[in-house]
Amino acid sequence: MLNGIRRRKQLKWESEDDKLLVIMCNSKAIPITLQPFIFEIFSFVPIKKLSLAVKFAPVGLTNMFNSEGTIEGLVYSETSVGIELKGEGNFSAYSSISPKKCYLNGAEVGFNWSENGK
Repeated sequence: MLNGIRRRKQLKWESEDDKLLVIMCNSKAIPITLQPFIFEIFSFVPIKKLSLAVKFAPVGLTNMFNSEGTIEGLVYSETSVGIELKGEGNFSAYSSISPKKCYLNGAEVGFNWSENGK
């Protein structure tokens, strides 16, 4: 089981730069240098493979200190992801392809998606 986990991809999110990076669990060490009185929160989220072409990883509400902790429920299918969140704010996730639609409390809402999956 541990060997399978090491080969899986994960998403690394950096809070201050609002930057996403897809990494392998067995990738090389990531060098980090922080200046005095500066902080950075790193979140590592497993990427779930929903189908051959679709991979997804929810970061959570990125305006919160513990963004991943804002995810209270998560349901995956081949064609959709249902997420229950605690709180309000900006939701970020990684998706290998652009979502077709996004709903909030049952109503369709707009979203932004970039080529890096964010």
